[in-house]
Amino acid sequence: MSARILYPAVFITGAASLVLEVLSLRVFAPHFGTTLVMTSSVIGVVLGALSVGYVIGGRLADRRPATRMFWLLVALSGIAVTVNVAFAPFFLPLLSVLDIRIGAILASVLFLAPATVLLGMLSPYVIRLRARDTASVGTISGEVFFFSTTGSIVGTLLAGFVFVPLFPVSRVLLSLGVILTVIGCAGLWRSPKLFFMLLLGLAVSASVALASASVPRTESTRAITESPYAQLRVEELSIEGRMARTLVSERIFSGGFFLDTGEPAFPYSREIVDVISAFPVAPENILVIGAGPYTIPQELIRRYPEAKMTVVDIDPALLSLGKEWFGVDTNRILNVVEDGRRFFRTTDERFDVIVLDAYAALYSIPAHLTTREFFALVEEDTAPDGFVVMNTIAALPEAAGLLGSVVKTFSEAFPEATVLPVGEKGAHELRNFLIASRAPAPEWQPAENFMGAGFVLTDDYAPLDTLLTPLLRLAAQQ
Repeated sequence: MSARILYPAVFITGAASLVLEVLSLRVFAPHFGTTLVMTSSVIGVVLGALSVGYVIGGRLADRRPATRMFWLLVALSGIAVTVNVAFAPFFLPLLSVLDIRIGAILASVLFLAPATVLLGMLSPYVIRLRARDTASVGTISGEVFFFSTTGSIVGTLLAGFVFVPLFPVSRVLLSLGVILTVIGCAGLWRSPKLFFMLLLGLAVSASVALASASVPRTESTRAITESPYAQLRVEELSIEGRMARTLVSERIFSGGFFLDTGEPAFPYSREIVDVISAFPVAPENILVIGAGPYTIPQELIRRYPEAKMTVVDIDPALLSLGKEWFGVDTNRILNVVEDGRRFFRTTDERFDVIVLDAYAALYSIPAHLTTREFFALVEEDTAPDGFVVMNTIAALPEAAGLLGSVVKTFSEAFPEATVLPVGEKGAHELRNFLIASRAPAPEWQPAENFMGAGFVLTDDYAPLDTLLTPLLRLAAQQ
C-alpha cells in the first residue's frame, strides 16, 4: 500500500496514543490526584501496552500481511477509546478506595491498555506492509518511527496547549475515538459487512460515552470550567445554615463566601483573616499565594482598604471565575498568573503579610512549595516585622508524618513557628491546620507539638506522594 496513505495514518495514530496518555491524567485526577504515583503508573502502563502491541502486531503482520487487518486495528482502537470513556465513570470511583498505588495501576490498565495495545500493533504492521525485501526494512522502519514519533510529539503539544484549555476532556477523548474509528472504517469501505459492524459498535459506545461522561449538574451548580489544571465548579449550598457560594476544584472545596454578608464561609479562611487582623499595625503590602475563589484577598481588602494586595496563582481560569462569580475587584488586586515559587525567586518586594494557601487541594499538594529551599525564599521576601501564615490539610494520626514534616520544614526558616488546628473535628477526620511564623494568639501551640516523626523536606527529597497516601485513603472513605 502507498506510503501516502499509511504514513499519515501512522502519524495520526501516534498522536492519538499521546493525547490519550496525557488526557488520562486529567481523567484520573479527581480520584487519585496529580501525584507522582499516578503519573508513574500511567507512563509505565502505556509503555508496557505499547511493548505488547509491538510484539503482537509484528507476529500478526507476518501471518496476515493484509491492509484490511491494518484498518481493522485502527477502527478497533477508536472503539476501545470510546468504550473507556463510557465506563470510566463507573469503575474509577470503585478503584479510588483502594491503596493509591494499586488503584492507580489498575485504573491505568483498564483505561489505557486496550486502546494502547491496538495502537502499538500498527507500526510493525506498516513496516511489514511496506517492506518488499530485507534491503529496504531499515529505511522503512526509520520512516515509520519518524512519522509515529512526530505524531506523538504533536499530540502531546495539542493535548496540553489546546485541547485541555479549550474543551472538556471527555469530549476530546470521545472525538479521538470517533476519528480513529472513522479512519479505520474508511479503509474498510470495500468490506461492507465489517464496515457497518464497526460503525454500529462506534455508535453504541459513543452514545454510552456521551451519557456517562456528561458532567453532572445539580441544582446547586452555577458554573463549570475546565482549566489547564483542574475542573472548577461554582456551587451554591448551605453551610452552617446559611447559603454560600463556593468553588470546588476537582472534589475539594477551595473556599467561598456567605451570600448574605460576603464573609468567608469556611473556618480556616476566617481564622487566617482574624489572625492577620489581630496584629496592632495594619499591613501595607499583602501577598496571597493561591487564589482559589479570592475569598481571603477580598476580605483582607475590606479590612485594609489602603493596603496593596498581590495574588499569585498558576491557574489563569481562577481570575475569570473570580470576576464573574466572586466579585473580584481587579482594580484593587494585582493578579499574577505564575508559579508561587517562581514569583518569590523573581520579585524584589518585601511583604508585611504573606498568606500561603496553595496546599488545600488534597489531591495535588505542590511539593516544590513545601521544601526548605522554598521557605527560605519566603523568609527573604518577608518584611522585618512581617508575618507569614500557611494553610494545609491533614488528619491525625493518619497524616501525622505529612503535617510533622511540613511544620518541621517551615520551622527551619521561621524558628518561632506555631500551629493552630482549625475547628473541633476529632481524630481520623480531615481538617485544616494553620502554621504561622510567630504566635498571633495564646491558643496557638508550639510547632514542636506537631513535628513528631516528621523530617525536613528538601528539593532533593520531598516524598509528598508517600506522605499523602493515608490521607487520600481516608478522603476516599469519607
